[in-house]
Amino acid sequence: MKIWVFLLRFFIFLTVLFLLWIPVSPYYTYLTLWPLTWLFPLVFGIKPDLTFSSSSSAFWESAFTNIVPFLALMFSTYGWRIQWNKRLWQIALGIALLYIFRVADRFLGYWLTRIGATDAQITIGEPLLYFLIQLGKILFPIMLWLLFCFRDLQRFWDFKEK
Repeated sequence: MKIWVFLLRFFIFLTVLFLLWIPVSPYYTYLTLWPLTWLFPLVFGIKPDLTFSSSSSAFWESAFTNIVPFLALMFSTYGWRIQWNKRLWQIALGIALLYIFRVADRFLGYWLTRIGATDAQITIGEPLLYFLIQLGKILFPIMLWLLFCFRDLQRFWDFKEK
């Protein structure tokens, strides 16, 4: 597969998956908020006010996710016909890990903004929150893709050099 074919496939999958994600994104947002309803009472002994706004900012916050680019990368990579069952397990594991990252950044974000963390906790927690957001939304999907598809990518690059 040539690099431009991969990029074209990635762009097409990214566009289609994003359009399919739009109606799913509010449910995913609820799904990422649900663990907080039992984590906050367990950890802090308080029930958080977890309301989901139907405003456009809440829509865009849930629309930009790490799952869509991860799936687009996985679907664009060669090797589906040979190892489709292995690839489906990798996708399931990747989505689960990305979900855990999202819940962790939501937990930290709600703790810092809605629970009333102290100044010292905010000083430590805020950079950690931004790190989790950047790592989880940008780097982690790419790292998972490279980890899961390394052999397929290696075969592609070895083939191109010969």
